[in-house]
Amino acid sequence: MKVLPRKRLFTAWAVSGSYSLCLMLALLVSHYFFIPFALLLALYFALCRKTLRCPSCGTVHSLINLTYAMNHPFFCYHCGERIVIEDMDKI
Repeated sequence: MKVLPRKRLFTAWAVSGSYSLCLMLALLVSHYFFIPFALLLALYFALCRKTLRCPSCGTVHSLINLTYAMNHPFFCYHCGERIVIEDMDKI
């Protein structure tokens, strides 16, 4: 059984929070924050398309569904395999 490391999910959440913060700063403080917002948004989409996939079939799942899979059983919608999220030191 293939597993996804938790580090990937935490990285995706960090990028997601960062681009949300940049959007708020761009709207409230200065329009120059739209530049890092655009870069972080592109990084988030690239990260999601590359790493937030089912290890068996490659179907892309949302970050919220994979976060739920950390503590609960979660199965892929496409192939039906269980998606397991574990720490890198346990692998």
